[in-house]
Order: sequence, then C-alpha cells, then structure tokens
Amino acid sequence: MDNWILNYAGCVTELSRLLGLRFIWDGGEYKSVGARTPIGEAILMVGVFNNEHDFARRNVEIAKLSMLVKHLKTIERHDKELLKKFKRKIRDTSKEQGTYFGVRMEIMIAASLIQKGINFTKTERPDFTIEEYEVYLECTSSHKLDDSTTSLTDKIRSAILEKSKKEYCNSSTVLCMDITNIAATNEESENKLLASKDGLKRIVEQILIDTNSSYGSFLIFSYFMDLTNTFYSGYWRIDNETSVPALTVFLDKYYPIGEFRTGAGWAPKAG
Repeated sequence: MDNWILNYAGCVTELSRLLGLRFIWDGGEYKSVGARTPIGEAILMVGVFNNEHDFARRNVEIAKLSMLVKHLKTIERHDKELLKKFKRKIRDTSKEQGTYFGVRMEIMIAASLIQKGINFTKTERPDFTIEEYEVYLECTSSHKLDDSTTSLTDKIRSAILEKSKKEYCNSSTVLCMDITNIAATNEESENKLLASKDGLKRIVEQILIDTNSSYGSFLIFSYFMDLTNTFYSGYWRIDNETSVPALTVFLDKYYPIGEFRTGAGWAPKAG
C-alpha cells in the first residue's frame, strides 16, 4: 500500500477520534457534521486531487491534516478540557466555514505555547492570557474564500484594521495572524515578496503607520513546504514602538526575532 494512503487514513482516524466527528458522504447531498466542516472538505479533496493526478496538492492537504493532528494531540496530552473547547469550535465551523481559519490559528498557538512550556489561560477577546508576564495573545487570519483579486497586502491590512478596533488592542497584546491561505492563492510576484522576511516586515510596518494600530507586536505565521518535502510553520515578528517592556521580554524569550521555523510535520513525496 502506498505511503500516502497509510498516512492519510491515519490522519482521518485520529481527527475523528480527537474531534468526535464522522466524515461521511453518501454520494448525494447528505454530509455528516464533520464532512461539512473545512476539515471534512480537505479530507474529501485529498481523493479528488489524487484522482486528478495532482499529487503535489494532494500531499499538501495531507501534510496540513497531519499538522492539525499533531497540534490537537499536544493539546489533548496537556488539557483534555481545552481540547473539548476546540472540539466545539470546530463543530461550529460546519455552519460558518469562514470562522475555521481563526479557530485553526488558536489551535496552533495553543500547541505552540504548550510545547514551549508557557503557562497560559485560554480566554476570549483576547484569546490567550499569560499571567506571568501580564501579556496577551489575540489570533486572527487573513484568508480568501472566493476568487477575489484582493492583494495580499490589502488582505493583511484589512485584517489588522478590523482587529485594531477591538477594546483589547493595546501595547500588552500580540496579534498573531495566519496568512497561509492568501499566500498560497496570490500572484507569484507577491509570493516572492512574502518569502522575504524583510519584504513582509516592510509591508506590516507600513500598515502600522496607515492604521495607527496599538498592538504591541505582530507575529505573522504561514505554513511552507521546503525542498526536502518537509511541511513546517514559520513566523515573522514585527514589534510596534509602543510595546510594553514585559511583552518584549516575553517575545524575546519565546518568539525571538530571527527564529523563523517553529515546527515541522510529515509530508509525502509527490507522486
């Protein structure tokens, strides 16, 4: 049996266990709750891409599912009650798929904090509270659900502007943003700029000037597939000059500038 099939089957089995969801289609209009979530759609698209012999896209979808399993299992080992909260949030994405990207970002940040040994409380508005440093993390995503031609820069600006209207936008809070979706669907020239840390740093710094955002810092995350076919997450950190000292200390210790790769997952060979 092909390696990708074993990994794919393992991911689906674990996601069903971890999330308490079934991913079932009857070939007609019926879909189980799990199948109606973006996770269910990704599971379905693996088969579609394989049938189309688009092995590269098939493998990226499997790698993304594998990374999600990894993060959920990290949360499960740490705090089963926290996992229950995320299970409910994932189930709710069956009704409103646009909320999935933000929930996925929360799951990634929770797993990251756990792996780094950081004590935190899962809150809402903002999403995470780090009592030891009296700092906070808020999650968002910049994503594209349709064929909109909106540029990567405009999408990031829009997400930052929207979150900057919130009452928790202050110099003690980090805005953590995932841009994987728009990075994968934008023009090649923008992707080249995105691939440059300095390029994205310039984009966000200009957006900070344009929006006058008060967040203390920004962590911009994305997923990548490297030349060894390893799927990993990485981040860019851009500090605001208004950042409080405690936030800088926290970030320097756990999310230092220049520390780009944050976690790797399995990815099959294309073919």
